[in-house]
Amino acid sequence: MTDHLRTDPGRGPAPPAPTPSAAAPALDPGTGVLPSVEACDAAEWARLGRGRSLYVSRPYLAYAERCHQDGAAYVTCRAQGRLVAALPAYECAWPDGELDAYDYQDQYGGLPALAGVDRALWYPGMLGGTRSGYVTDPLLDPALDERGRREATRRLLRGFRERAADRGARSAALLYLTSDAARIVSASSAREEARDGERAPLLLSPFGVDTWLPVDFATFEDYVRQLSSKRRHAVRREIAAFRAQGRRVEVTRLGDCPEALGPLLANVQRKYGHRSTAARMTDLLDQYARVLDDESRVFLCRGPDGGLLGYALYFAWEGVLYARNVGFDYERLSGDDGTYFNLLFYEPIAYAVEHGYRAVHFGMGSRAKAARGALIRPLWSLLLPPEGARVPSPGEAGAWNAAWRDRWAQEYRGFGAQLPDAEWDLTEGPWT
Repeated sequence: MTDHLRTDPGRGPAPPAPTPSAAAPALDPGTGVLPSVEACDAAEWARLGRGRSLYVSRPYLAYAERCHQDGAAYVTCRAQGRLVAALPAYECAWPDGELDAYDYQDQYGGLPALAGVDRALWYPGMLGGTRSGYVTDPLLDPALDERGRREATRRLLRGFRERAADRGARSAALLYLTSDAARIVSASSAREEARDGERAPLLLSPFGVDTWLPVDFATFEDYVRQLSSKRRHAVRREIAAFRAQGRRVEVTRLGDCPEALGPLLANVQRKYGHRSTAARMTDLLDQYARVLDDESRVFLCRGPDGGLLGYALYFAWEGVLYARNVGFDYERLSGDDGTYFNLLFYEPIAYAVEHGYRAVHFGMGSRAKAARGALIRPLWSLLLPPEGARVPSPGEAGAWNAAWRDRWAQEYRGFGAQLPDAEWDLTEGPWT
């Protein structure tokens, strides 16, 4: 389907995680703070992140530091001097109001416990885990045993709160926790009480869900066959419409793109309500290229004349392709020519099959992603509200979570098999 890179070793299966030691060393007292991910030895961070998400990788965190320019630091925990746990922490000023996905007051201020709390009391704040990517998963050494993982997480949470207090943050949050991360955070935070003596609960994210396609099929046709009959017909129709236009897709890296992609990305951003400019989006892509060029996979769509019609940017990491953004020249496209779906879904899926990737991560959910087979996973938040505000009670948190679970189930009705029950219940799993 695609003119591929000449060579792409893929990543294959994720590297095996070290087996937890029967006699894991005791954790060093307290926590430390690194001013930048680049202040940590690359090999040490790679060991800590083995088998983990792109969004906790050293190059991606370096991108987040450079691009967002928030005051970044990394709370760390060590055992006999060896780094065994880390959590990024970002200072955040007043959100800019431009559909800011990290404005946690906007997302959770409607809880009964927090209704009426003046917005000015929330910021400046502190974000733990992520400032970009919509996924938070605290870094824990795979060699730690269960007790060590819980204790290391507890110390990270304490260090995060201390960092927030030291930097004058009025509130703080860990946003977009995966279910596995939320379980260990929940278990570890049981010993960490909020300021008024109540335990801060885990809350389902109202902003969105996560989508993930396991590549457990041998060919692209196998992928199509596993879809419903209605969806199989739609996929084949979209591929046929795309090919009928005489268009082709080639795969390259960001640093090798002959054209500037920023204007195309700005087109998409403006379509969805952001005040983006071509210059600003070009700078963002340049920041990616500086630290993640080797991991970048850019799917370029060209017309019969060779002109660039659109692109999709993915990153390859630990056996997974991660979708980041797309850009289009809307003036040269029509709504039914299949370009969007081929560029964002079918070409990357075919590429993942051919090169031995084990999954494609599509990021924030949509019905279009679910309709093309992606699993739907919830995201969670740990919220530490402003001084003097009441922490949501377990009953309020339970009602919130039940309501949002119902809303997501309604949003993705018809895809029930793609919303695994275990992902939505934090009482299940090894960390309870």
